[in-house]
Amino acid sequence: MREIIHLSLSAQANHLTTHYYNAQEQYFTYDHTVSPVDHDVNFFAGLGVDGRTETYSPRALLWDLRGGYGSLKKISALYETPEALTPSGAERVEQPRKAASDYVQALDQNAALPALSADKCRYWSDYCHVYFHPSSLLEVSNWDYDPVTAPKGVARGSGQDVEAGAAGATEHRKEFKGYEVGVAEHNNFEKTDNGGESVVETHFRRMLERCDHFGGINMAVDVDSAWGAFAAQVLAELRDDYVPKGTVAVWGLEDERPADRREYYAHIATLVELMPQATVYVPLVRPRAAALRAALPAAAGLDLSSPWAAGGLFNAVVETMTLPTRLRADHVSLDHIVAQVCGNSHRTIADSVVLGAGAAPLQLGWANNVDLPGPLRVGRRRPASEPHIFSRYGVVRAADAAEDVWLRYGDEAATVSGGGMAGYTSTGVLYPTPPSHPTLFEPATPVCAALGSSSLVRTNLLQMRDFVSRFVRSDDRELLKDQLETVAAEYEFGWSDGSDDDSD
Repeated sequence: MREIIHLSLSAQANHLTTHYYNAQEQYFTYDHTVSPVDHDVNFFAGLGVDGRTETYSPRALLWDLRGGYGSLKKISALYETPEALTPSGAERVEQPRKAASDYVQALDQNAALPALSADKCRYWSDYCHVYFHPSSLLEVSNWDYDPVTAPKGVARGSGQDVEAGAAGATEHRKEFKGYEVGVAEHNNFEKTDNGGESVVETHFRRMLERCDHFGGINMAVDVDSAWGAFAAQVLAELRDDYVPKGTVAVWGLEDERPADRREYYAHIATLVELMPQATVYVPLVRPRAAALRAALPAAAGLDLSSPWAAGGLFNAVVETMTLPTRLRADHVSLDHIVAQVCGNSHRTIADSVVLGAGAAPLQLGWANNVDLPGPLRVGRRRPASEPHIFSRYGVVRAADAAEDVWLRYGDEAATVSGGGMAGYTSTGVLYPTPPSHPTLFEPATPVCAALGSSSLVRTNLLQMRDFVSRFVRSDDRELLKDQLETVAAEYEFGWSDGSDDDSD
């Protein structure tokens, strides 16, 4: 067994993580049959506050802003009671909590579960099936979250009542965006919210000590907010103190395109910090409605602006690609999967993200990025031809005919004929569809997920370099340009010098 620790930063990422752990619950068996999945990879055993009740908690750390947990209580009956944490003679004062959703109430009462939709799942706690250990839930208290008025978060007292959603003065509204904001808030979080101690030391270390054979880290993060820089600081600490050579897969939830120069700069600076620390970086970008409709007809009406819907779609890739790490038979380590995705090379950005479960493969990586808005564009950069695929590795879930599924969605022939590496592993364990999951495809549908690295990375990185060269005037300008050029050089293929330049 090689245990994997999950790190989830932001409400967007926590929606994905909730779908992930709800799916894991579907593998549990309650009779004499043995599950094909080794649950200890994702969960650890313990005892409740009474010293007798056995608990089984996710190996996970989740960060969110104040208000982001919705109705979820950090202290549950399984672990500790509020009275146990209140000093004798002290009066306990609590803010009113949001009411639990109808779905959660039905779960608690073991009643029939109501159907879910985007408007009923504004918080990830509205449909969460599992109990997280209190030490897994970390709150950044200087910022408020509201799924409608502040989906990225705003500073407390910065001009708008996000709880009530009241229209207020927004000219001084400080949003949880920007690279510098993320770095500063990480440092502040260590000093205030975590009592002056490092989260890596007080929380991650305890998770690590519960592992017999540590197998790596899955990190999900909203890259296009201050969470991206916050996560980069967390990962830097982990690399320095605990996992200098361990496998770290970073799943970056990216917006379709930046809104302005400040956001694009923050995106670039975050990627530059994350890329050298991640063993593999996987960008997850929402597809356009037409692409979703063509690839997954059953999901045609899904509103991907909803974190619940987008999280379910992205989880189909994350849960499928990491399934072999949890199998009792035919186990495949996270190290091996990442090495195959990267083609055993220094190309650590898996820009090609494919989900196949319907009429056509669905692209969820950088292929979804549209042109930058005019004010951000510095000329045009286009690949001279179809991007070259350096490597592609997938996981096929099918009861039979796994090779046919792979050939349909994995496009191995085109990859290999172009000189790239391609391969897959297969399993008969089908994709779990808990009642909390949005409808993507019919149950028991064969599913294929594949990650790969292509020459499109070079085009995107050079576009970032051009932006930095023209618009960035800080002391970091030349360093950013050099770092982007160095990484881009790994993705050159054939005669590419200048061939992807197309000036306006």
